[in-house]
Amino acid sequence: MNIPAILETIRPGAAWTLGGETYDDLLWRDDTQTKPTFQEVEDAWATVEPASIKDNISRKRNAAYAIETDHLFFRWQAGRGVEQTWLDARAAVQARLPYP
Repeated sequence: MNIPAILETIRPGAAWTLGGETYDDLLWRDDTQTKPTFQEVEDAWATVEPASIKDNISRKRNAAYAIETDHLFFRWQAGRGVEQTWLDARAAVQARLPYP
């Protein structure tokens, strides 16, 4: 469960600190918004999880593009490469890291 992503969704702008990875590690520091219950956090995960998974895949794809495809793009733009080579490399990254 991605507690920071959940808190940003259900208590935007709230002040808190997470000293670990579980709800028990959550220190609530906000004076205007109440600390969500564990059940609220758990219930919100069902809506936050798909976006969290997609964001994680996007970060991995961007890192792979930088290593595996950017140089091909710049070669193509400089007239020293073929666009299809770049497109094929991007497609390979997308196939390896598909969105759910």
